Amino acid sequence: MKVPDADLAEVSDRKLIDYLLSESHPDGWSKARFFNKFGFKKSAPVTLKEALLAHIRENDFTSVNRTRFGVSYIVDGQIMTPIRRNVQIRSIWFIETETKIPKLTTAYPLKGKRK
Repeated sequence: MKVPDADLAEVSDRKLIDYLLSESHPDGWSKARFFNKFGFKKSAPVTLKEALLAHIRENDFTSVNRTRFGVSYIVDGQIMTPIRRNVQIRSIWFIETETKIPKLTTAYPLKGKRK
């Protein structure tokens, strides 16, 4: 099943620039190296944003976690990279209680899942 209201999903520029594409971020540096290796760049974050938005729309969620704050969804599947390679990633999306908008929490490679 798809994440509810996936067509409304949001990916903040700050999440992309300061985390997923930042090799100096203490937690995001390894994700940045992965995404940079496949052509996603901090200077053009819209490319990764579009790939992540396509990822949530095109793939089913594999897990759901409900809390009093909202619901998180894990989505596994491939994305097409700027260097025209498909790679498997996991993205995590959160919908806060009382809202409908899935917001990206994180994304990272699925080990051993490159095509």
